[in-house]
Amino acid sequence: MNNLSLSSLLLNLVNRAPKPSRTQDDEPKSSKKVGTTIRFDPNTRLFIEEQAEHLGISVQEFVAMTFKAIMAATEEPQATELELMADRFVQAFTIHGVPNADIPALLPEGTITRSDLLTRNNLLDKLDNATIQHVADLFSLNPDWLKGIENNPGKPGLYWYKNVSEVARHLANLKRTHRRVRVLFVSQKGLTMDMLRAAQKEGDSLPPIEIGLIIEAEGQLNNVAYTSYEFWDSERWNYWRCRYCLKSIMMFCEKSRIAYDGILLDSHAAKPLFAGTGIPAEAMKASREFWYPEVLVAEGSTNPELNELPSIKEFYQKTHAMQYETD
Repeated sequence: MNNLSLSSLLLNLVNRAPKPSRTQDDEPKSSKKVGTTIRFDPNTRLFIEEQAEHLGISVQEFVAMTFKAIMAATEEPQATELELMADRFVQAFTIHGVPNADIPALLPEGTITRSDLLTRNNLLDKLDNATIQHVADLFSLNPDWLKGIENNPGKPGLYWYKNVSEVARHLANLKRTHRRVRVLFVSQKGLTMDMLRAAQKEGDSLPPIEIGLIIEAEGQLNNVAYTSYEFWDSERWNYWRCRYCLKSIMMFCEKSRIAYDGILLDSHAAKPLFAGTGIPAEAMKASREFWYPEVLVAEGSTNPELNELPSIKEFYQKTHAMQYETD
């Protein structure tokens, strides 16, 4: 059970076939009335309230569902793991906006049929390691998460720090193989240009401003469109070398005509993403605001960090990313 995340436990519970209900006369007398008061510390209560709100249920319903899911996973761990694999396989397509009817078209020919999706047993018999790996590669997911044996759904993306040239090569390849590519510079809500400017000037004497990257790629297989997302680490804007790498990636996007934007996420969406435990596709559905990174590599007075631009240009040339520029 240690390998199961809370969301996976609840998903598994919701998707289980209901057991036959008992009549009131069949109920043990001790179960007819259960009054329980549970006191939580403030942080735990805040977590429960946020999760309940996210699911659109009451706190009491969330607590009851959680304990019921834990009980089910404890009593039937092997069944839970296999059920999770089937559920997560379908979930991987659902959270990326792919209708169930189109799932077979995004898999190697003959892998599964639409009728296989109607029952867990039929689907499980078709989910061999090659199929799981194909889906993991398609949506940048951890194959062991798809198998139901690990919590972390994310597949580590490129580490862009001191690696701008490799980032440029990867983006150029994505641009060739996908219909559209977009780079998203991600931080938490509340970020302002004034805060970025202060972090540039004061460095690590100020609290770190974490900025990560989501790579959004729109593809198509067998006339079915899909969108995949990769998350590439977060680093602090305060440190000059991290900032230079981020601005060099912006510069590469400008020169290669690759779309890029800035988004600001709520903490409940940003923190799991930065910790490597969130799914980028789910984070993209959360409430978000925009910021405009293009001004940070622009010529002229609109750039609040214009004094740094000559150094950024020199740094960019030394990364050798120019060899991968596309038009």
